[in-house]
Amino acid sequence: METSEETLKYYLSSGGLDSIPKENFSNFDPGKQKDPKSKRLAEEMVINTFNWVKEELTPFLAIFGNTGVGKTHMCRASAYFLASYQESFIHMTNQRFITIMKDFDKHESISSNELISDLMNRKFLIFDEIGFQYDPSGWLTTTLDGILIHRFDEELPTLICGNVQPKGQILTDRLKSRMKEKKMFTVTDMWDVKDYRGSKK
Repeated sequence: METSEETLKYYLSSGGLDSIPKENFSNFDPGKQKDPKSKRLAEEMVINTFNWVKEELTPFLAIFGNTGVGKTHMCRASAYFLASYQESFIHMTNQRFITIMKDFDKHESISSNELISDLMNRKFLIFDEIGFQYDPSGWLTTTLDGILIHRFDEELPTLICGNVQPKGQILTDRLKSRMKEKKMFTVTDMWDVKDYRGSKK
């Protein structure tokens, strides 16, 4: 489906992005990686994300790795794709989530309960920077865990990205347990991939 720039802007804004992202699936180049293994993993990340956004993968996709391997690019490319097809989605970063939840009455007039419900039930959720400003005993972590577990149990398409180790403390035990269900959860481990921004062909 081809859409006008105005339509794209509307769906991106309603999905949590204020402008059309420059990132898409066609302008991410795994070939920037010199190392063959890094290139293969980067290609796998693109394929997994593209299949996820087309609902041809598991409902949950997690991409973990260092800064500069393309995680945020995949999140924004997914938002662009979903907006192009007028799908119902929300793009959220952990930092924005923390800001809104701590001061929700000053952000878009959305109550915390309405935001939580939206994150739980919107068809597609793209959640970037998971684990940023992590507070293992805080209510924000508990709230996010509840959102993700609900989406998992309802089999709603969910993409999470972050600089966290799959077995690290940042992910709750409930979520780590669900990650073992291969029919529901695909984990793309990018920890062996170097920052592509510093790579040259």
